[in-house]
Amino acid sequence: MDFRHVLPPRARRTLDHVTTAVSGPPVDPGLRVTLTFHPDHVSAGLPILAALARDGAYHSRFVTGTGTGTGTGNGGLTAHPGGDRTRWESRIFGGVYDDAEPPERPVCGAPDFRRQVVGTAPPGSAPRTSG
Repeated sequence: MDFRHVLPPRARRTLDHVTTAVSGPPVDPGLRVTLTFHPDHVSAGLPILAALARDGAYHSRFVTGTGTGTGTGNGGLTAHPGGDRTRWESRIFGGVYDDAEPPERPVCGAPDFRRQVVGTAPPGSAPRTSG
């Protein structure tokens, strides 16, 4: 199934970029995509899990303000203009989001190839922060 016709222009350009940059067979469409986040981290005064329940949406680190220079999570990638996460996303998404506002930026997940009940990042696999 191809959903490109219903995607925003940036998402379509990203898919085109990634499609030309990869090789190999397609990923099993039956794999679940898991989202990784720290439910106890705080965004705008609320724990991430509470904000997720309130908003009914999973937001990027650029929106939540988490992972913005603490040196933890995703290898210390930083979600602010000029930060490591910005450069990483620019590289993997072909610069499509370089000038995007925080709500337009991608949210990331990972296919659960191992089909683990805990998803792609079991508890304790990611660095922890305080505050």
